[in-house]
Amino acid sequence: MSKAALDFLRLATWDITEHPNLLSELLQGSDGQWTHSKWLQYHGWKWKTFFLGTGYQDKRRHSIVNISGYVADRNYSSLLLLDAYYATRIDIQITIPTNEHLYLPWIYENLSDREIKCSMIQSEINDTLYIGARTSNVFTRLYEKQ
Repeated sequence: MSKAALDFLRLATWDITEHPNLLSELLQGSDGQWTHSKWLQYHGWKWKTFFLGTGYQDKRRHSIVNISGYVADRNYSSLLLLDAYYATRIDIQITIPTNEHLYLPWIYENLSDREIKCSMIQSEINDTLYIGARTSNVFTRLYEKQ
């Protein structure tokens, strides 16, 4: 049986007036363990796997929320209700037990035959298959894990 869970969620907004409201709500609902943090050009606050910050993008002030792991899976439904924020990245982890006949090189070969844009990175630890392009609306990354 396969299992799915949200593994990463990134939300952003150009309406930075919403940033203090969200920060206030999050600080009130936490155990007081938020710390100052930085991610890329964004400065803000971090708690567990949650980051909320502001920075500049295209010379305009921008607010961003990164949330990963079990914290993302537990809190995404309330975060998606934020009107001013939009999702820029959603990672869903789907664990599918397979037999030895279904593996990423086989999938890669079958997709390549259909002229679907894909690339494969193989390593001793695990293989990664990229389907689509980072610049497209949909981009899929598959990991083969033992």
